[in-house]
This record gives sequence, structure tokens and C-alpha cells, in this order.
Amino acid sequence: MAAEHIVADMNDPETMSEESTLRKVFEASPSFLHVLRGPDFVFEYANDAYYRLVGRRDLIGRPAFEAMPEAAGDFPRLIAEVMATQRPFHGHEVPVMLARTANGAPEERLMDLVYVPLIDPDGRCTRVLGHGTDITESVLLRRRAEKAERMSQQRLTDALSAGRMIAWEWDIQTDALTSRGAWLELFDRREPLFTTGRGATAFLHPDDRPARVETVRVAVDRGTSWHMQYRALHPDGTILWLEERATSSRDPVTGHQIVTGLVWDISARKKAEEELQLADRRKSDFLATLSHELRNPLAPIRSGLQILKRLMPDDAQINRTRSIMERQLSHLVRLIDDLMEVSRISRGKVMLRPKPLRLGSVLSNAVESAWPTIEAKSLQLRQVLGEPLTVDGDKDRLTQVFANLLGNAVKFSPPGSTLGLTMRREADEAVVLVEDEGQGIDAASLDTVFDLFAQGPSHQMSGSLGIGLALARQLVELHRGSISARSGGKDRGSTFTVRLPLATAGLAPDDPAEDDGPAAPVIPGRARVLVVDDNQDAADTLVACLRLEGHVVDVAHGGPAALEVFDRLDPTWVLLDIGMPGMDGYEVARHIRARPAGRQTRIVAITGWGQPEDKARVLAAGFDAHLTKPVDLKALAGAMRNEALR
Repeated sequence: MAAEHIVADMNDPETMSEESTLRKVFEASPSFLHVLRGPDFVFEYANDAYYRLVGRRDLIGRPAFEAMPEAAGDFPRLIAEVMATQRPFHGHEVPVMLARTANGAPEERLMDLVYVPLIDPDGRCTRVLGHGTDITESVLLRRRAEKAERMSQQRLTDALSAGRMIAWEWDIQTDALTSRGAWLELFDRREPLFTTGRGATAFLHPDDRPARVETVRVAVDRGTSWHMQYRALHPDGTILWLEERATSSRDPVTGHQIVTGLVWDISARKKAEEELQLADRRKSDFLATLSHELRNPLAPIRSGLQILKRLMPDDAQINRTRSIMERQLSHLVRLIDDLMEVSRISRGKVMLRPKPLRLGSVLSNAVESAWPTIEAKSLQLRQVLGEPLTVDGDKDRLTQVFANLLGNAVKFSPPGSTLGLTMRREADEAVVLVEDEGQGIDAASLDTVFDLFAQGPSHQMSGSLGIGLALARQLVELHRGSISARSGGKDRGSTFTVRLPLATAGLAPDDPAEDDGPAAPVIPGRARVLVVDDNQDAADTLVACLRLEGHVVDVAHGGPAALEVFDRLDPTWVLLDIGMPGMDGYEVARHIRARPAGRQTRIVAITGWGQPEDKARVLAAGFDAHLTKPVDLKALAGAMRNEALR
């Protein structure tokens, strides 16, 4: 009923005819209808829908709230007001207490309800038409849905808070920004710090603000997404690290461009990363220092062995002892080198110099490197190298890989047993197998045998630092290859398999072979040499080696003393340690170069600092060459010969 009131003369035959028609319409109506008359609100009419609502009780001719006392409440006043004011009443979701049967217990129903005044011809209102709809079920269903939605939103908010996340939505056209989530956890605020896109930039760290603003601008212009990290300022001035993902779309109703995003706290992760980086730097510094400190005492040992070789070349017992010491010294140097290599690879500081090369040549070099230890244990080496195969690789690094694998096989093989070295082609890969008949690897250790510092059961890994295999895997993977281990178990031997992609380009020219003839003199001719090292044993033994070569040699054990000796000796060569206390090797070299006599002097750094960055720093400081302790006289001769020819 849309009418504000209805005027009717029930004594008019035409009106009575219309009323009859209305009754038929009312009876067919799905909405309930009833007519109440007079100040007592006597039921004059009720349709079938009304009876279904209130139960089949006796209504007509009875006062409404006598027939239905449970429904009284505030209704008598409302109906009386409709009659008195002749203005209708409209109610939405009005609660009404109703008994569905005459003696039943009342229950609350929710109604959309209208009372319309029926105006007599004389202008008075003596009757009211009530009509409406029972919407209880739909309201309860909606309320349950709303409750579920609220609970879902609350769970989302709780989850965002627990994850220290904030979800947001930004309307580009209006600049309105809404958000929810971990404002309290991140910024100690229960309400958002900002409600506009422009306001959101105020809390960004000044150094990160331009990049974030530009990233957002580009993404909004292109209608794309973004993912970035940046710093934000807490109201108390502390810095938070945040990570953000967002995407742009069009609102189908408004046509506005809407950006939705999620930002979360990564401060703890960033702190952990910084601590890991610091720990890694400290580890690298420690390993470099350890390498330096280990190399220093090895220098006089190597020089001493060279002196023995020179002074007593024909003593068989001394030669056997010296060979053992040289072999163990070389093994210790390789361990130090491997330890530093693993550290450098883990920091991404190893650069390969790949070129097409014969893999068989690499294996020959590895065998040559491992041969002294193979002979020392009276092992047999069975080689099946098959057809020549070419791979793209760094010759020195691949030699290192196979030398480590052969050294590992030797270490765990019983004397007199057989080693196997096999090379073959499988599809587009070169496959190399290194086999032994040694202690084997149990199944539990196969998955970790290539881990750095991995230690298996004592019967397998006794005496191993767990470096060589880890280094081999890292170097193989840098060559886009793979390495695996297989074993039948304890005392059943092991097989290590390396797979490398075959080269697609032609073979590079072979490197010139090293001269295996008699050793060249360390320094051509007779020279004046100054040896500078704060390690007195290392300096004195190197001096003794050089004097045996017939050179004029003097020594200094510190920076100031080195400059005094330099001025007196006027040397053609200076062999200079770097890590000396007080005046270090770099400062000594600068002072020498500043002297007129020092401009043509050949300066060679002999130091325990052996990383590529150390060598680069040495050469940049004006040195002519860099050698790592313990220096082999053959390497020293090569370096000095090259410098003498320049």
C-alpha cells in the first residue's frame, strides 16, 4: 500500500462492490493484511496470510490485544497515533512477539510492517489497515551471513596482525586509501597513520622514498604490479624494513583505477641477514688470517727442504725423508688452498676462465698431482679414458676437482688396492668415474658427503676435514655439471661420478708444456737480493737458498731495517713480506719506489695473503709480482725470470 490514507464509505453500494473486489485481492495476497476498528482495535478483517502467521485462532469481532495479548507491546500506542494523526506508520524489521497457536509459547518474529489510516467520508479515522511481511528467516539468514563476514574479516585482521602485515586499497582518482592489519604491532597505533596515497609516502625513509614513489608511478601508469623492499620510519624514530606487493585493476562500477597491496615487516629477517653477512665476513677474515698464519711457518720448512736437496743430493735416506716431508707439506698447502677456495666460492668470488679443452689432458694433470700419494701407498691405477672428449672448462679448476677426487680415493684405500679412472661419453655429456676399493660410505652419509665439513662415521671419514669433496661439488656445479657418490657400504669401496656438458666450440690451443728438464736458477746470473720478512726463520732459510745459488743476499726483519739495508746494498731484487708489524710491506714498497735507485728495482711480494684480491692489491701498489707462502723455488724462479725479461 503506497497510499498515505484510504477514504471509504462502507454504506455506498459502489464502495461495497469495490470492497468485495479488494477482499478477493487481499485473500490472494502473499502479504498479511488485517483491518482494526475503533479505539479497542477490534478485528474487522484478516486475510489467510495473517491467519497463517498468528495461528488459526478466533479473531474477527475481538479486540486485537485481547485475542493476541502477547503482541501488545508498543503497538496500541502506535495504532492509536496512526488514527489520531491520520499518518501511516512504516516499520522495518520490527520485532513482534507472536504465538503461532492459541496456547503456544510466544516467539519473536521480524516484520516489515505498515499501518495505513482508513478515512471515513466525514474525515474521521475509525479504522486502520495493517499489512506487512514476515521477514524473520531472511533477516536471520542475512544476520548469520553478516556475522560470518565479520568473523571472517576479524580472522583476516588477526592473521594480518599475527603476520605483522597490513593490507591496503588505494583509489587513484580520489586518493583515498583504506587499510587494515598490524598497525598496532608495527606502528603502535590502533588506527592507520594515513588515509590517502600521498600521506602514505610521509612515513617512508627519505633515502628510499624516491625509488618507491617512482616504482609506484610506473606501475600505476602501466597498470601493472610491483614488488619491492624499503625502509619506513616508526613514530618513535626507529627504522622498520618492509616488503610490499601490489597490483592495479579497474573498478567495474566506478571505473576508477584501484591498487590493492600487502606490506609486511621484514625487519627481523633483515637483521638476521645482516648478522649472517657480518658472520660470513668474520668467517672469511678468520679463514684468510688462518691461512696467512698457517702459511708463514710452512715457508721456512719448504726452504729448509730445498737446502737439504741442494746440500745432500746423493744421500738416499735423506732423499726419502725429504720426499715424505715435501709430499706432506704439499698436502697441507692444498688443504689451506681448498679451505680458502670453498670460502671464496660460497661468497661468489670465484671466476672461471673457461675454454674448450681436452678432458683427458685435465685427468692426466690430476693423476700427476696425485701420483706421489698413489705411489706411497703402492696403489694400482687402472685408467680407461676412451675417445677424446672436449669440454668447456677452466683447466686449473677441473684439475683441482679430479685431483681432490683421486686424493680422497687414495686416502680411504688400503695399501696395494686398485683405483679406477674412467672417462666416457653419454649423450651430450662427458662422464668421469673415480673408483676405489676402500672403506666405502654408508647409505646415511651419501646425501651429505659433499657438504662442507661433513663428517661421516669414523671408519669412513677419519682424518678428513670434509673440504675436498665440498670444493669438488662447487667447482663442478660452476661448470654446469653434476657430481654424485655411490657405494655398496662399509668396506665395499666408492664410486664418484662427474658429469660435464660437452663443448660445442672447437678445441683451444694447448698451453705450452712446462719444462721438465733441469731446474733453472732462481735468479738469472749473479744478483743483489734483499729479503724482508719479520718471520726470522722464513727469511733466514730463503736467504740460505739464494746464497747457495751464488747471489749476494742480505736480510731485514722489519720495515725500517729494510730501508737501511736497501740504501746500503742497492739491490736489484727485493723479496718483501706484506704483513709485518709497524711498517708493512706496502709502506716499505712506497718508500723504495720513492728513491731514485728504487724505480728500477724488481719487488716481489712473498706473503701468506694469497687471495686474488690480495694479488690485485699488491700489483696495484707497485709490486712486480706476487707469490704465496710457502714459496716453491721453482715458482720463484719463474716469477723472477718473467720479471727479468720485461
